[in-house]
Amino acid sequence: DSFLTWFEIRMRRSFVEFNHLQEDDNNIYVLKHDLGYNWSLYHKKILEKIFNEVFNKPVKIAISNFMLTIQFER
Repeated sequence: DSFLTWFEIRMRRSFVEFNHLQEDDNNIYVLKHDLGYNWSLYHKKILEKIFNEVFNKPVKIAISNFMLTIQFER
């Protein structure tokens, strides 16, 4: 939880539109930005590493030029 709180604060301070949805046991984070595909790809790779290696938790991440969607189970 502390990592996700930190990440949310970091994104909001970077002026990235940040939404958190909860559906059943799934958490979905949607980040909208105007920083391009490489920004999305960078964060995708970093977040996959953190979730897989630190939290030992599977994560689904979809990216585009303007959006990053992160989905995982609680």
